[in-house]
This record gives sequence, C-alpha cells and structure tokens, in this order.
Amino acid sequence: HVAWHGEHADYEATVIYYAKSEDGGQNWETEVAGYFSDHDIENCSITVDANNDVFIACSEHAASGHSPRLLILSKNSDGEWSYNRVISAWFTEMGSDHIQPQTLYDPYFKFSVKEDIPPLTFAVDKGDDPSVRFYGKWQEGEEVLLEQSTAIYYINRETDELIVWVQRDEDLEITAFANDQQMDKETEGNEDQFSIQLLEPAEIELKFEMTQPDATKCEGLRRC
Repeated sequence: HVAWHGEHADYEATVIYYAKSEDGGQNWETEVAGYFSDHDIENCSITVDANNDVFIACSEHAASGHSPRLLILSKNSDGEWSYNRVISAWFTEMGSDHIQPQTLYDPYFKFSVKEDIPPLTFAVDKGDDPSVRFYGKWQEGEEVLLEQSTAIYYINRETDELIVWVQRDEDLEITAFANDQQMDKETEGNEDQFSIQLLEPAEIELKFEMTQPDATKCEGLRRC
C-alpha cells in the first residue's frame, strides 16, 4: 500500500492518491482517495489494520483564520472511502504547515472505519522546542496466550530444491512447509534443518508453524 499527495487536472487543490499491489510491486492499481478539498492536502502516512482496512492520515491546510485540520481517510474491504476530520487547538499550536502525522502499524489493531483514528505520532518542528508527540487513545484489551502461530515468507526465485536452517528455543516446536508441502526435518540441539525437493522449479511460499506446548511461559509478554 502506498499513498502520496499530488496535483489533479480536475481540482485546484492537491489530492491524495492511493495505490496497491498484490504481486510484490510488479503491478499497481492507483486511484484518488475519495476526498476533495478547496485546500491543499499533504503529509500523508498510510497504515492498515487487522481487517486489512486502509487508513491514511494527512494534513489539510486551513482557510485563513481557521484551525489546521488532521484528516483521516479510510477505505474498507468493500472499497468504500470515508473520512474523519479532526480540528484541535493542539494543531493550532503547531501551525498549519507543521501537522506531519505518522501512522503506527500493528497487525492486531482493529479500527472502525469512519469513526476511529489510528494511533499517530507527530514530529513538531515549530518554535524553540521541537518534539515528537502522540495522538490517540489506548484501550486495554484482553490478553490471549498463543500456543501456535504462523510465519510466511516468499522466495521470489524459481528453484526445485530448498534447504532452511532455523534456530529456536528449546520448548518451541517448528514445522515447515514449501508451497503447502511439508518439508523434511533434521534436528541437532536447538537448530532444525528443513529440506525439500520440488517436482519442478517454482517461486516458493515458505511457511513455519510454531507451537509452544505450554503457553503460560509467555505470561508477562504481550505476544509470543
């Protein structure tokens, strides 16, 4: 996912463009991010949440005599764009040219499109006291101790043989798959060696399934 501001032939003010690729950056689909203003929009930063909904934070220049605005553009899984405009005296202190939001990313975040604002940081360079500020609201959730998790990697080079070494904690069990075929495994100490011979050369999706038999050992950690 990529977002940027730029000019558009049909509008005097700048707009936000959004592009996505589903093949590792080989091809891109680009569109205008569903919001048009009489004032320039810029300084955009993009993130997605656990539902793969898109959120773009940007600054919208204010009309003379008005407070600068933080603009949150969001796109849900159905491809519908919406926006949430935030006006705050806190931004007035920064000045309209100094609202430079940076979105945070965590695959466990879930937001409500049209209503929620993802956590943001701001680099404030106005005045004699430059600072980094946080804008958002943390809500305490329920901690779930994971006994199993999955990691996926893509190898964008065609090959018919793959060998992988993994170092792990003693009580962690790992199973590896290449293009959904389980790989052979040899273990020595805390190192596993996985190997597989494919029928023909191909790009590989490498998947590790990690199992922690006793999840209580993760207590006190956010995730494990």
